[in-house]
Amino acid sequence: MKAEVGVTQVIDSSSSVIGAQVKYIPTYTESQSWSASRGGGSGTFTVTSLSDGAATGTFSFTASARTGNSLPKNYRVTRGSFFVRF
Repeated sequence: MKAEVGVTQVIDSSSSVIGAQVKYIPTYTESQSWSASRGGGSGTFTVTSLSDGAATGTFSFTASARTGNSLPKNYRVTRGSFFVRF
């Protein structure tokens, strides 16, 4: 996938590259996990700024439970943002 400003990538059942995940690990022996990827869930990922050394953008997704003890069964992430240097 080539990153471009303003391009929104959709996370859904046809996505082969992009995905999102939420993990909750309250103790060393317990964990709960949700993901939005080819296996379920949905969302968007948008690059809002791109330079030779950094990228910024926004994301939102609804992730489906991946472990039997994950509650709620769907986990919604809204108004997410990122800044990465490379």
